[in-house]
Amino acid sequence: MELTWREFSVQHNATLKDFISRHESRLGKLQEDAHIAQDAFDEVVKFFGESSKTMPPSVFFPIIVRFIKAYRLAEEENEQRRRQEQMLWRSSSKKSSRRRSRPSLPPAGGAVSSRSCSQS
Repeated sequence: MELTWREFSVQHNATLKDFISRHESRLGKLQEDAHIAQDAFDEVVKFFGESSKTMPPSVFFPIIVRFIKAYRLAEEENEQRRRQEQMLWRSSSKKSSRRRSRPSLPPAGGAVSSRSCSQS
């Protein structure tokens, strides 16, 4: 925009004046937003123990993206493992409750206890 102002000061062109008047506020807003974004980036990089001088956004953000993907995958795997453990626990508890509810059968081979022989 500075170059546009310089050019306008030399030529006094109506088109340049129109361009400056229409876009100067928009450029100011963009510069303000860029400053806010840079400050936010500096804070985030500092939070993770890095320096914005040595860790450019092109290096920092891919690391964060990989971390987020790995974290989500780990959460899904943990959830699947939890479901499998619940299913296993439920099936084992059902089996143990069935064993308790069945009447006990005499041992295989027709062996009879001494009590049953004395009663006949």
